[in-house]
Amino acid sequence: MALALIRFAEERPSRRASSPPQTSAPPSSPRPDPPPLARAETEVAAATTDSVPCGDGGATAADRALHWLARHQSEDGHWDPSGFGACCKNLACPGAGAGKLEVSVTALAALAILEAGYTPMSRVSSVDPIDKKTRRLGDTVRNAVKWLLERQDAEGGFGSGPAALFEQAVATLALVEAYGVTNARLYREPTARAVGALLRRQALEEPSNATFWAVLALEAAAPSFAVDAEALARARRSLAASQGAAAHLLADALEHRDSDDATDAAREERAPLFAAPPWRRSKPLEARPDALTVFADAIALVAHMGPHDKSFSKWREGLSDTLNGSQHRGGCLDGSWDPLGPDWDRAGGRVFATALSLLALEAAWEWGGVPRAIFWSRYEKLRAR
Repeated sequence: MALALIRFAEERPSRRASSPPQTSAPPSSPRPDPPPLARAETEVAAATTDSVPCGDGGATAADRALHWLARHQSEDGHWDPSGFGACCKNLACPGAGAGKLEVSVTALAALAILEAGYTPMSRVSSVDPIDKKTRRLGDTVRNAVKWLLERQDAEGGFGSGPAALFEQAVATLALVEAYGVTNARLYREPTARAVGALLRRQALEEPSNATFWAVLALEAAAPSFAVDAEALARARRSLAASQGAAAHLLADALEHRDSDDATDAAREERAPLFAAPPWRRSKPLEARPDALTVFADAIALVAHMGPHDKSFSKWREGLSDTLNGSQHRGGCLDGSWDPLGPDWDRAGGRVFATALSLLALEAAWEWGGVPRAIFWSRYEKLRAR
């Protein structure tokens, strides 16, 4: 299959970043309120995903990925990491996951749709170029959130076993975002319970990859839900103690949220990422990181540097080249990405890899709602440079 490399000659404006809040927080406030995420239906209808790098034929990589996700959603609203092929019309798409990660895969797919600007109340229809069916992504994400709520236990918990903290964190983040874009009472109480369950689970866990997601969820929830300050500080310390440059960069950005300067240690942490980006197409397939790592790098760098930093702009162009070049074109696979990594990608399969790759593009090019809400004051300082 011939895969086109698409480069952006110049940065396109972000839809989210183009709508700053109309009023600033009072001087006594510790930080400005996060920007409102909900948009008028007419704005969603008129908007496209032009701020994400374009693909051939005028369709964007994001458009293709959104269609693929919607095309492979089960009738009950969830995405099956191992059985999504049942949604294929003819030959099943390869890349079935080996793990039981229905909750996290569904939450990630829902997050990717929410970050693209579609809410559970959206009524915008689009025709899938592959199966020619007309779908509403608002219905897609609403059904996904409904499925998640039906799997939540009475204490607010999601999942069990070795991946319990990861499942809880990702599901909580999806609910926080769904509530944030709708302000729906239907979502508030279960989201509050999910936040409480995440706080309890995170306090019992050692630092791990899931800590990154737990901190993202708790920080996103803090403006609207009761998140104990000491528990949040403990989660940040756990993040700083986790392995990996992305975790350390995110921890540093949180610690210096109201500053536009990086610490010397943080500059040393991010330097290798710019010197030898790990996703370059020239690297052997087995040497590239999985989608979870790519997303974490994108979130950490955009939070730490801001979307207008020249070094970051070059970094995300490399990311875009690779993701545009490796995204499938044509047939039922159109819009998806192969699971590459030996661990999480293989466990979550093609749905996991596609949702996270789309989230990485959204974070890098659109300054997605999660990092922007968390780092609003930092973003304003970085944008003023």
